[in-house]
Order: sequence, then C-alpha cells, then structure tokens
Amino acid sequence: MIRDRVMTEVEQGLGAALAALDEDRAASPVLRAVVEEFQRKFDKTHTAVLGPDELLAREALIELEQAADSARYAALADPGAAVRTRDLIVDAHDWVCTYKVTGQLLRPDV
Repeated sequence: MIRDRVMTEVEQGLGAALAALDEDRAASPVLRAVVEEFQRKFDKTHTAVLGPDELLAREALIELEQAADSARYAALADPGAAVRTRDLIVDAHDWVCTYKVTGQLLRPDV
C-alpha cells in the first residue's frame, strides 16, 4: 500500500536525518530541534495516517506535513548545515508532501 511505503520512507529518512545531525557539528541547534519536532509529529500521527478512518488520516497527514514544512525551511535556512544533512531533511519532507498532494509515491521507481 502506498501509505505504508510513504510512512516507512519518512521514518527511515528522519532516522537518517537525525543521524546526520549527530555528525554535523556546523548545523544549528535550532535545526536539530525542528527536525526532532518533525520526528515527534511522525510518532504522533503514524497510526492515524495508516488507519482506516480516511478523515482522521487526512488530518494527521496535514499535521505531519506542517512539521515537515518547518523542518525543510529550517534546513534550507541553516547556513551551517552540511549538504547531506539538508538533503536528507528535504527528502523526508518531500515524501510527505508528494503523497499529500498526489496520493502517489515521490519516487515509484525506488
């Protein structure tokens, strides 16, 4: 199912982004805090997004997207963040937003 795949990709992407932040000494603490909030929103909304109630799933997805947007903006605004760190955060964001807008996968070939 597409929702399962999206949520798996976001979960893995957030894990990779947080690991990259652990190694990225030039990234700001603000960026780390915003990505951690994205992770908390993922944890909070995961069950609802995958659940049978379409309205609840949509509302949870919108809440998750808001956290993803904040993380993306923070990553792009942080002049100290490494390119790899930034790209991992933006990639996790893009999985959420592409699914929300299209109902499809960001990269169906992957």
